[in-house]
Amino acid sequence: FTIRNVDENAVLVVSYIGYADRELAAKTQMGALKLTPSSGTLSDVVVTGYTNYTKAQSAAASSLVTAEKINTVPGLTVDQILQGRVPGMSVISSSGQPGQSAAVVIRGIGSVNGSSAPLYVLDGVPIEAGYFQTINPEDIESATVLKDASAKALYGSRGSNGVIVLITKKGKAGKLAVNYTSQYGFSNLSRPNFTMMNTEQRLQFEEEIGASFGRNIGPGWTYSPKNPTYAAGTATTRARADYIIDSLKRINTDWRDIFFQRGKFQEQQVSISGGNENLRFYNSLNYYSQEGVAKRTGLDRYSLRSNLDFKDDKFSGSVNLSLGYSQSSFTEGEGGTGAGTAMASVYYALPYENPYASDGTLVHPGNRSQYFILDQREGS
Repeated sequence: FTIRNVDENAVLVVSYIGYADRELAAKTQMGALKLTPSSGTLSDVVVTGYTNYTKAQSAAASSLVTAEKINTVPGLTVDQILQGRVPGMSVISSSGQPGQSAAVVIRGIGSVNGSSAPLYVLDGVPIEAGYFQTINPEDIESATVLKDASAKALYGSRGSNGVIVLITKKGKAGKLAVNYTSQYGFSNLSRPNFTMMNTEQRLQFEEEIGASFGRNIGPGWTYSPKNPTYAAGTATTRARADYIIDSLKRINTDWRDIFFQRGKFQEQQVSISGGNENLRFYNSLNYYSQEGVAKRTGLDRYSLRSNLDFKDDKFSGSVNLSLGYSQSSFTEGEGGTGAGTAMASVYYALPYENPYASDGTLVHPGNRSQYFILDQREGS
């Protein structure tokens, strides 16, 4: 292979599945590269229905995502964090709403009419994908994706689309460990590669369409001096037409600025773990808040987890307690392209239209139930 325009101090990292990464200084002639097999993954623990195996002891098709990879991505749900980390698994976020679950497909769609969603198991308990909105990803120790029939057979027909087994963190024997994490960030809407017309351009466009094709698509032609109706009118009607055009030119609404914003997020996390050989504990408290790029959309999540493991000469057991509360707000019609949906109307709305009346109240066409600008009100 050939790499062009490489800095003389660059370092190349060569990686391949099943082999250890190798770092090489960039040179004019690299020669042959040889990677050594990585035996470290053979010691990874594969969690099945009731037992744990190392990969060296298991012939099932499975993939393991550890906490080091899960915790490096802030501000997402657990299923979205797995995106791009498991071979053969597709994770598609069909919605930009904060906290919404992603569509997960393992090794293709197995049914035309049935669901393609895998089975999720959290600490041995089956859960639904919507439950991820209340789960703190920082509490996840590992995620094991079971792909083939031998790996998911223990779950019966519920695991026909694959199984994702999630294990939460446990306390470790030794000194008391206290961890605190604070994160802040923001997200912006990707700007399209085109510029919307302003009011003057839109009125000129309407005038040119009317003059060239005789079609009336707006006030730019209705009240244009080039319109034969304008010339045939009285002095009063012409003065009224000029007044309307001048009034419209004073309005220049950027609907993207009205509907969209810079979304901010913050996360506060504290965990305490420790114990001895007979008793171990892990406790965590998490707060997460995210604003969507669409105004009045967002997610607030509070989660508490307490895991207790104990054992003696005869018995062993564990108690896992999880409490979660989330509150989300969203806008209607996000995925549609019709003129009545909120997201599409940003580009269908005209720049000389004003959403607010002179007294500051919202203007609506009479049918409030279908007027999505009302979602911009506080408390909606």
